[in-house]
Amino acid sequence: MKTDLEKSQDNVWERSGSFVRDQGAEEVITPRRRESDAQKRRTDRSRATAAKNKQDRDRKILIIGAVSILLVVILIFSAGKSWQRRVDKKEINRLNQSNADLQTQIQDLQKSNSDLQATIASLKTQQTTTSASAADSSANGTTHVLQTGYNFRAEASTDSEIVMELEEGTSVKIIKVMTDGWVQAEYEGETGYLKCGDELTTSGTNSTTSGKSTSTKEASGDDEEA
Repeated sequence: MKTDLEKSQDNVWERSGSFVRDQGAEEVITPRRRESDAQKRRTDRSRATAAKNKQDRDRKILIIGAVSILLVVILIFSAGKSWQRRVDKKEINRLNQSNADLQTQIQDLQKSNSDLQATIASLKTQQTTTSASAADSSANGTTHVLQTGYNFRAEASTDSEIVMELEEGTSVKIIKVMTDGWVQAEYEGETGYLKCGDELTTSGTNSTTSGKSTSTKEASGDDEEA
């Protein structure tokens, strides 16, 4: 049997051996753990770097997307403004052309109106001339009863010699109706001029073979008109 001293020594050696074994194991495990920790840190740094890079990429993508959208909006707005300007220009040109056409039509209508007025005036003049000519022609060769007194003159002028004075109711033969109201007439074989054309044109031809005219319209003598 071992004594207590021997047992104590054995325990000391046993503990010493355990310490040596533990110390050796520690020396073996520690580098591996350090290497594992370093690898883990490298992995963590890689992951952090990758995450940061991803965030940067996402941020860049968002910025590029926002800028692209803004550019698209600007292009659409610019295109819309350009299109609107083209449309407005076409509308303005169309309105200007319509206004020019209207002005041309107005000028044509004004010219047509002027021509129409000239035609109406010409027709009125022709009608008046025709009526006067018809009245004058119908009066030629007829006997007319004077409605008032007239000077029977040698020429168709108020300055010419007075051949005689014819009183109201005197019958004269109308030879020719002249202009300015003068009439070439014959009275008792004498040929002269009377300014009694108004009686023939306004009152109508008061002609008869004898007696006095029934017309009551008063006419002025050439001396009163002169």
